[in-house]
Amino acid sequence: MVAVDPSIVGTQHEDPPVRWGRDDAILYALGVGAGSADPCAELEYTTENTPDRPQVALPSFPLALGGNPIELLGDVALAQVLHAAQSVRLPGPFPVAGAATCRTRVDAVHDKGRDALVRMSSALVDLASGATLAETSTVMYILGGGGFGGERGPSPRVAEPDRAPDRVVEVATRPEQALLYRLSGDRNPLHSDPRAAAAAGFPRPVLHGLCTFGIVCRTLLAGADAAAFERMTARFAAPVVPGETITVRAWDEGDGTVFDAWVGSRRVLADGGFGLHRDGE
Repeated sequence: MVAVDPSIVGTQHEDPPVRWGRDDAILYALGVGAGSADPCAELEYTTENTPDRPQVALPSFPLALGGNPIELLGDVALAQVLHAAQSVRLPGPFPVAGAATCRTRVDAVHDKGRDALVRMSSALVDLASGATLAETSTVMYILGGGGFGGERGPSPRVAEPDRAPDRVVEVATRPEQALLYRLSGDRNPLHSDPRAAAAAGFPRPVLHGLCTFGIVCRTLLAGADAAAFERMTARFAAPVVPGETITVRAWDEGDGTVFDAWVGSRRVLADGGFGLHRDGE
């Protein structure tokens, strides 16, 4: 195992330009389960030519378009890296087609003893206008990457309200969900190859964490206009196996929604927050 070099803080990287079209937005939506319960529902995400249902992109779609490059971590091996947490913030509706570059910066490296934690932030910037289309924050947990004598750093947690959830929604995933989601760009064999899954300690391939994130984002939108989406954040607590049912629990607070997600007695997303733009903002 290779320790993280704390001097990577402040390192920046700009991806080559990425271009996407209407079909890419549709493929992503299908990959996170849009239309799976009812093919005639969510047509604004799954079709581009339905009368009175103009196509829109799911707010979590920009997470499939780049950012958080592994090379910013130095000599750390991919097998050491776990996706620990993710957030996305949109200043406005995300376009169903466009071209952008993704600029990423390492914000912090924390020494957790044996392991390390790296925080990175990214901005997806429109090539034509220079406008920021999406801002994301990613936390990577690096196995065996600690021990360099740095600060341990904070461990923020979201307190769940002391009452029953305002909403409890069960969302079934499909057995082939990871095979479909990987077509949006994440070809890590952990999510498709039984041998790679076994080497990582899983009995079978697991769902991409960002696929679970997108499924829950769709669920929390709950029919709201995607253009109203502002932010979502969550910590990845455990993987989902394709075919399992995710139970989303949500508490509506004054400034947004607090949520978590479970598969049976196993929590898969924790410390969740979700918010819509307020009127006029």
